[in-house]
Amino acid sequence: MKVFISADIEGVTGISNWAQTDEKSESYTIFKDRMHAEVNAAIQGAFSAGADDVIVRDAHGSATNLDIAKLDKRVRLISAFNDHPDGMMFGLDGTFDAVVLIGYHAGATMGGNPLAHTLSPGLIQKITINGETASEYLIDAYTAAAYGVPVVFASGDTRLKAHIEAHQEIFYVSTFEGHGRSVITNHPELTAEAIEQGVKDALLKKIRPIGLPQSFDVRITYKENLTAYKNAFYPGARLLDANTVAFQSDNYDDVKTFFAFTTL
Repeated sequence: MKVFISADIEGVTGISNWAQTDEKSESYTIFKDRMHAEVNAAIQGAFSAGADDVIVRDAHGSATNLDIAKLDKRVRLISAFNDHPDGMMFGLDGTFDAVVLIGYHAGATMGGNPLAHTLSPGLIQKITINGETASEYLIDAYTAAAYGVPVVFASGDTRLKAHIEAHQEIFYVSTFEGHGRSVITNHPELTAEAIEQGVKDALLKKIRPIGLPQSFDVRITYKENLTAYKNAFYPGARLLDANTVAFQSDNYDDVKTFFAFTTL
């Protein structure tokens, strides 16, 4: 069994402000260590379920947060972003059996996490796909589905849990509950234990990929109107209003490429 793990940081246990995600901040070290712990818990769960090949994709910020020397020596790690349209899912293909998402978070405008955002928090106000507010989970679950691979487990804030449950039944571990700038969280060791067991249970159950729409109507609302103006020149895109760009396609590869060029 071949398992792909994509790891972010804004959904790890107890995180509550942007400084904790920034490698230049002293508090970042605490949450980088929690990111390692939760990824390692997922790895252990995968191998306990019978996985024989596990790939970890560092998917936060510069994607240079995880240290391979601090992970289980049986895994391979994908570090740094390379502008590939698969983004946080780069390295995934149809040979994998399952995807696990660690440290994911609510999308922009969803609330429930002080760090809720979608893709570029300083650039993007909101993204919708077919009229629905999109999260990084939804974008990445569609990427996995396009390869025929199911997302079987995720961890992150409780708001993301509700968002995922509206689309598919998967195993989920809530890492904290957000209220404005505050978070309510359990002890990180309890979270790691739950992740390990949850990943194991998820991989032992048959879970289907999320349904992939036949067509995609994507809209990105930017914080600055000049960004929207520039990105509206992307082939096939159009400006809906001063801050919003629309793009339509029947092919999700086109959507991923649109995101790669317009969300940086």
